[in-house]
Amino acid sequence: MDDYLNSAISHYKSLFNLPSYRTLVTILFVLTSVSEGVAFSFIKYQSILTGVAFGITAFFFPCIMSDFVTQRAFMRGDSLFTLRRHAGLSLFSCIVWGLSSIIGAAATNLSTTAFDLFSKSLLLSFAFVTAFRFLIINSTSSLGTGRKVATILLQPLFCFVVVIAYFPILGAKDFFLILFDTITLLGASIVFSRIIDSYGKRTIGIGAIDLFKAFVNSWAEGIPTGLEYQFEKLGEEIDVEIDLLAFEDCENPFAIMVVPALHPGPFRNVGSSTIPYDIQEKLSNKTGAVVCVPHGTAGHELDLTSAGQREKVIQAVVESIPIKGSFKGITRMVRVEKDYFKASCQVLGRSALVTLTCSPRSTEDLPTSLGKALTKFSLDSGLDGAVIIDSHNCIEQEASFLSMADTLVLQECAKEAIRRVVNEKRSHFECGVSHIVPEEFSMNDGMGPGGIVVLVLKTKSDHTAYVTIDGNNMIKGVREKILESIINLGINDCEIFTTDTHVVNAIGPSKRGYHPIGEKIDQKKLLDLIRKATQEALSNLRVAKVAFKKIKVKKVKVLGEKNILEITRLVDVIMKKIKTLAVTIFLPAIILAVALTAFF
Repeated sequence: MDDYLNSAISHYKSLFNLPSYRTLVTILFVLTSVSEGVAFSFIKYQSILTGVAFGITAFFFPCIMSDFVTQRAFMRGDSLFTLRRHAGLSLFSCIVWGLSSIIGAAATNLSTTAFDLFSKSLLLSFAFVTAFRFLIINSTSSLGTGRKVATILLQPLFCFVVVIAYFPILGAKDFFLILFDTITLLGASIVFSRIIDSYGKRTIGIGAIDLFKAFVNSWAEGIPTGLEYQFEKLGEEIDVEIDLLAFEDCENPFAIMVVPALHPGPFRNVGSSTIPYDIQEKLSNKTGAVVCVPHGTAGHELDLTSAGQREKVIQAVVESIPIKGSFKGITRMVRVEKDYFKASCQVLGRSALVTLTCSPRSTEDLPTSLGKALTKFSLDSGLDGAVIIDSHNCIEQEASFLSMADTLVLQECAKEAIRRVVNEKRSHFECGVSHIVPEEFSMNDGMGPGGIVVLVLKTKSDHTAYVTIDGNNMIKGVREKILESIINLGINDCEIFTTDTHVVNAIGPSKRGYHPIGEKIDQKKLLDLIRKATQEALSNLRVAKVAFKKIKVKKVKVLGEKNILEITRLVDVIMKKIKTLAVTIFLPAIILAVALTAFF
């Protein structure tokens, strides 16, 4: 499932990755003038300067004017088609015009007919451009048919009118050719779109074109409503559990750890992608406490379907405060390791705080079943509950996913850690916490708005630190650097978490679709900030009590394993099918159009 998802998200980098509008206009000017200048240099009795003038008047100005008109008049209300993206679409059109002009002019130079092949190549390129614009606009815009048709045709028609003015020798036969070629290629485009659309309806019950429009609006413009509407139709209802640990001073919580048993995805601002920061912000606003939201054991099957579902969960978390019943005693942290598999446990009052990591082995989301098994084991061991954290702190270029055997090894490490510490005597403790939001790191760098939270627990014998970074996983080796840096401050043991926030996903082009912590940001600056936060937490240690609470939010709609598998597989498979269909559908249509144009 995650393989399909990563592959689907990676396609984001090919969506609308365009330079600025000014740059596009400059490229258009150079492209149209140079390509037509080159083309006219092949034609007898014509000059390069004439070709440059032709390119500017026949293609550059019509494109700029038509882009402005369509964006202002026909595509008003469509947030996706900005003037910049219209110019990007025109850039491809002008590439087609330019190539066809050069090829047609070169062929004309070898023939006895002065402008015949050159003019025919321009006619054929009109059909190509129209068909391409249909594919792009029909697949991405949700506006009405009439407005889309006007947007598709206006630019090619503007260019065609100027071409006719330059070459008045075009006759009825030429107009028949352009009509036939356009119908042929448009027909191929329509067949292509319907085949792709029907594949989505057969697979998940939703047309692939509608789903693609929703994805594009979410990826390119950050508008999640269309995609969430589709997800809501597919989602399934479950009960979601959320664990809270509140560290109190005089009955008031000053530090809260929240670990939801759901996944903060699928990307950017869709579904539950923003939930770590949303919980952090709203719970902090209510209580005044520093809040951290590490990642629980959950995969993309537990992505919430919409903002409405997200608000339902957040409201339940906020309303769960205050937590009744607190304890003054905790144990030390105990860590158990076997090969790559590492688990720690620290008993806080009557609950276990369990952390899981496979670093330095690259690992993605740990399965929900692992968290449930360890929670049950904690209850069977006489505790009131357990907070199970997937540290989510090591990834290389390709993430590996735990096999059943690997999961069992990690599970046994965690169980052994619980066994070793569950019956230890609890001692009074002090707690310190700090929160830093680095101004120098942005979401494009992989750092979410929640920043860095360091929680330090001090007993008579040792100091334990938990560092939570608002990001999606961490580059291999960064965890170990942070551990070394913190332990040098006098910390006996610690663990580093990321929230697995997906607000950093699908923001800019990258191989994964996001940057893990430590990949793009300056690691030295990151270490300095974490050391600073740890020192601050150590400086504000205070006698504390800890309270645990498990809340259950009923009938929350999530994507579900089957649906997320089908959706992500659909996106990836369609991207691959496009290549095959392009050959089987468009190649015969192109051959027919070229043959008729060349020999008729």
